[in-house]
Amino acid sequence: MVSRLREGDFSSDALVPELERWLAQLREVAERRRVQCAFCGIVRALLRNSEQMRTTTAHRQFIKSAVLEGRLMVELLLLILAEVSTPQFDGFMRRLSGPANLIDKLRDAGSDFRRGEMALRPTLAFRVRLVCEILRRTLSLGIIYAGNGQLFGWGIQSLFTELIWFRFSKVHSH
Repeated sequence: MVSRLREGDFSSDALVPELERWLAQLREVAERRRVQCAFCGIVRALLRNSEQMRTTTAHRQFIKSAVLEGRLMVELLLLILAEVSTPQFDGFMRRLSGPANLIDKLRDAGSDFRRGEMALRPTLAFRVRLVCEILRRTLSLGIIYAGNGQLFGWGIQSLFTELIWFRFSKVHSH
């Protein structure tokens, strides 16, 4: 996949057509922003981390990988937004990425496990561990960014929207 992003060779039948279209669009965005090399490096790290997260059976490693996945996704976003972003926004998004991705993992753990997308069984202990980590990281975010009420408010609203409302929208959309 990374070589296809870098080289743009989408002619092989090895990938499903939908994935080929997405990769072509991502490559176009990265080229237009002149960030293709960095973009491919982040995607490579995401894929490596994803496999580690998928196969681990240790809570600590799963949480570490989930936080890294969130951070890498934000790095892709910030790479694309570099011309319009501010250092304060970048720092906030990097800190928000951990709890946001942990919320996503908490919400999707059961279905991910049933589909074989994660080896770690989503037990009550696992879910409690995720909630504690989410709370710890959100509290840290609040302490650091409490002075910027608008940015902090947006971040907290986004976290709770992800946790509560998005869950219901997924249930009702199926």
